[in-house]
Amino acid sequence: MFQTEDLISKEIVTQDYEDEFQIRYIRYENVGLITTRSGKSYLILDSIDYWYDLIQDKYPAKQKCRCKNDYFKLCFNYIPRIGTDDYKAVELVSCCTECRRQRKFGEINIDYSPTVQLFNYPITYCKQPKVKYKLQSINGYWKEDAFYDLISFLSQRLLIYSQYKTPEKKWAMKRFDAEELKQLMMADGFNHMSYLRIYFSMKPLEELFDETLSAKGLKDLWRKAEVIQVNHPLIVAGCGDTYRYFYSIDCCSEYIDAWQVKKKGEAFCGLIKEFLQYSKERTK
Repeated sequence: MFQTEDLISKEIVTQDYEDEFQIRYIRYENVGLITTRSGKSYLILDSIDYWYDLIQDKYPAKQKCRCKNDYFKLCFNYIPRIGTDDYKAVELVSCCTECRRQRKFGEINIDYSPTVQLFNYPITYCKQPKVKYKLQSINGYWKEDAFYDLISFLSQRLLIYSQYKTPEKKWAMKRFDAEELKQLMMADGFNHMSYLRIYFSMKPLEELFDETLSAKGLKDLWRKAEVIQVNHPLIVAGCGDTYRYFYSIDCCSEYIDAWQVKKKGEAFCGLIKEFLQYSKERTK
């Protein structure tokens, strides 16, 4: 049990005794991949849980030092949580192999237990860091009736859930029927956001998560679950007092598990195919 928050540092070395790495780090998610001079890649800490979902949109660039070198030695500084056997955060520190400049390029806060595996196994070998899967995003500046048609199409075929704002101005999550959803969306206005996202699901979402699921987890639920996510429209200013709505819908028929691309259920894949065709015709 830790009695102080004194840093515990660990130099990062692979099982092959390689200790110089290129770094690809997604700062807003604190997820990273490092690659040795021999070309072997490793995911840092618990990045394996998030890496593949995050790179579908954009593969992160290599970090470079001011001297233009892109190889670094790495040190992870673990910060203990007093009164427990766990760590509450990890500082990620790099040192350029050419000019020796050091910098902290990330800090990952940890809100779960146990964490000993993050210290014992700070990196995980990644055989295929660039695996892609079928990812569909439908978006555009549509007319409102086209958007509501797409919502109606999904409402007739799937269970409906939404993150919505209560009268107390707090975000909540619940199941809606088609008429309730219509009223929720009609209540929305230019200066008022009554819903954040709408989820259309093949099965009750209660089976996938409990009420404590984080906003981050909800945002990416559609990637692995049989869920289609409708995002709240973005308001884009035009000329003068005019504005337009930018709509976006996310879904996928495949997902990645243990470096392997896997298909979702046949019924859901068929529905996505039908929906994509319908949206193509409706949003011309």
